Amino acid sequence: MDAAPFPLGAAIDQRETTGAAGQALAHHFTQLTAENHMKPEAWYDDDGTFAPDPQIDALMSYAQAKGLRVYGHVLVWHNQTPAWFFTHEDGTPLTDGAADQQILRDRLRNHIHAVAEYLADGWGEFGNGNPLVAWDVVNEVIDKGTGFADGMRRSEWYRVLGEEFIDLAFTYADEAFNDRHAGPAATGRPVALFINEFDTETADKQDRYHALVSRLLERGVPVDGVGHQMHVSLDVPVESLAAALDRFAAMPVQQAVTEMDVPTGMPVTPSALAEQGHYYEAAFRAFRERADVLFSVSLWGFHDGRSWRDAYGAPLLLDEQLEAKPALAGALAGLRAASPS
Repeated sequence: MDAAPFPLGAAIDQRETTGAAGQALAHHFTQLTAENHMKPEAWYDDDGTFAPDPQIDALMSYAQAKGLRVYGHVLVWHNQTPAWFFTHEDGTPLTDGAADQQILRDRLRNHIHAVAEYLADGWGEFGNGNPLVAWDVVNEVIDKGTGFADGMRRSEWYRVLGEEFIDLAFTYADEAFNDRHAGPAATGRPVALFINEFDTETADKQDRYHALVSRLLERGVPVDGVGHQMHVSLDVPVESLAAALDRFAAMPVQQAVTEMDVPTGMPVTPSALAEQGHYYEAAFRAFRERADVLFSVSLWGFHDGRSWRDAYGAPLLLDEQLEAKPALAGALAGLRAASPS
């Protein structure tokens, strides 16, 4: 969208890189995210050998050929991560003892550095023609409604390393993407490092998220950005999306809307599609008004037929025939709306 004052992205896989879909994607969007094929399990075979999924190559090459940015998702997550990360060779679980903690630290660093090396070798050093511009370094580390005072998800990463795993992930990513494999002519930090979370528009989750980011920044962790997924519905007030962005505006970070979708509910009717269009208009107006803090805005999918939430009602800007919906018209109207006086 030429009207967008920030990069507009979509989550895709290889199916969206060819034919009519590939042409439409490059027409409507300026950034892509791999929906599944850059998550930890995509980089290894069943034996635990580093063997990147061919879809990674397809997405990176498509982005480079079309001049699109790539927002990486995700280096560290509690899901879609090979089980061997957290076990000894005999299959017994790692403990939180010092020796086992070091094993997991080494695996974490090796994983992140291997990913960076592979992407730099294949598509150029970062900041020097490589389309990769950002990573969700860690994803969904806050546990909504947890009984723990710190609000942290008790994942396998946390069980062995505690909150330190987040600090280490950002430190290793900074080493790999912004130092070792950065182009000599790159200005600043060529790959922005984000933390990413869902339900940040809700008060409880937002409080826990804000507290964690504050702790990370106080410890000097190289966090460049805060991601808000925004998997929402029509009954979630747009004001709460804006408030989530405003909550972090005073921090020395960029922000991104990373995974937005807004189902209509079922059945999908013309009136529901019209209401969805009004919702996207209000949301994108709010985003435009906060463009100075936004790194990018991404939809979690390219068209309705490829959305993980399509069963809840046509959540994206295009239908499965790649035709524009009232949602797309609404988003454009929001981007073009006059600033309030």
